[in-house]
Amino acid sequence: MQHNKWHVVRKGYLKIHVTVDIKKKRILSLEITSEEVHDGTMLKKLVDSASENNNHVKGILADGMYDSNNNNLRYLSKNHIKPGIKTRGN
Repeated sequence: MQHNKWHVVRKGYLKIHVTVDIKKKRILSLEITSEEVHDGTMLKKLVDSASENNNHVKGILADGMYDSNNNNLRYLSKNHIKPGIKTRGN
């Protein structure tokens, strides 16, 4: 019986969620999560964190994973933040 010396153990990965001021080219907030955390659950935390220190968030651009939570759109509307979320086909 041969022993496989290349046994691979999957350890998972980390996800980096970043809020950026595209005009000033600077990071406003950054969160690191495990792969199990859904992107849509991070929107409010990212925007709240970016809004600190007098950064007035007027609009966001995000991929389709952020449209999965209807609460996100309500939150943005309530805070007068224009959503630019690429919606998914389903």
